[in-house]
Amino acid sequence: MTKVEAGTRFVVTGAADRVDRLVAVHLGLGRRQARELVKHGQVRVDGQRARPGSIARQGSVVELIASDVEHPIDSAQTDGVREQPRVLWRDGAWLGVFKPVGYHSTRGRGHPCLADFLVSQGTDMADSSRFAVDGGLVHRLDRDTCGVLLATTEADAYDAARKAFSAGEIVKEYLALVVGNWAAPRTIDVPLSRMRTRVRPARRGENARPASTDVVPLEGTSGWTLVAATMRTGVTHQIRAHLALAGHPIIGDSKYGAPRGIAPTHQLHARRITLTDGRSITASPGIEFLETLARLRRGFDRREEDGR
Repeated sequence: MTKVEAGTRFVVTGAADRVDRLVAVHLGLGRRQARELVKHGQVRVDGQRARPGSIARQGSVVELIASDVEHPIDSAQTDGVREQPRVLWRDGAWLGVFKPVGYHSTRGRGHPCLADFLVSQGTDMADSSRFAVDGGLVHRLDRDTCGVLLATTEADAYDAARKAFSAGEIVKEYLALVVGNWAAPRTIDVPLSRMRTRVRPARRGENARPASTDVVPLEGTSGWTLVAATMRTGVTHQIRAHLALAGHPIIGDSKYGAPRGIAPTHQLHARRITLTDGRSITASPGIEFLETLARLRRGFDRREEDGR
C-alpha cells in the first residue's frame, strides 16, 4: 500500500490534465489509488473539491485533504516479472533500453515501471511534468510486450523524436507468435479507432488513425507462425489489432481473440528501432517469448515424428 500525508500539495506546471493523473504522477501513486482519492473527495483543486474526471490547468494548486483511503497495488502488476530492464545502447543524450514483460513503460500505471529505471540511470528531467511521467521515454510498449524503447535526456531531442515518430520517419520492427499458418508476406492497411481499452477498424465519422503494418512470415506450421511485423505509424495496439483482423491473433492475446491457455501473456517483442539517420537499436526477445517459441517448436517436432 502507498500512503501519503494529508496537506501534501503541488502546483500544475505543465499542460492541463485530469486531476487523478496529475495526483498519481506528482505523489508517486498508482492511477487506481489516485482515482480513489478523488472519488472520495480527498483532493482539492484551487480550494474546490475535485470530482472524478476533473481537469486541473497550468498554475492550479492541487492539495490532498486526507489520506485514509489506501489501495493495494494489484499483485498482478508484479507477479511473474522474471527479467530486469537494461541499457542496450547509449549515444550522448540518447538511450536504447530493454523493457521486460511485466514492466509498465511510464509512471501512474503501477509498479514496476521503466521510467523509474531511467531515473536510476540519471535520465530524469524533473523540470518538466512530461518527463516526470516517462523519464524521457519517447514512446511506449504495453505492459506485457517486451523489447526496445528509445529514451533521451534532452528536451529538444525528445521533441524532435516525437515529431519523427508522428511523421513515420522512425521504423519499428516487432516479432510476434501468431495463431495459424501465415503463408506469405502481406501489408495490412486498415485505419483504426479506439473503443474503450482496445482499438478496432475505424467506422465512418469516427476519429480514424492511419495504420499500416508489413508482415513477413519467418517460421511456423499449420498451428502457429513466427512473423516479423514492421510499422512506421504508432496507433495503440496497432500490431495486435491488425494481426487479429488478418485472422491470426497473437498467441496469448485473449483481448483480440486468441484462445486462452496457450501462453500467459501476448507474445509480442519489439525487436528493432531504426532512427532517421539509419542507426538501429536491436533487442533479443525476452524469456517468456523464447520459452513459448521453444514449446511450439517441440510440439511441431513431436508431430513430425508421430507422422513418420
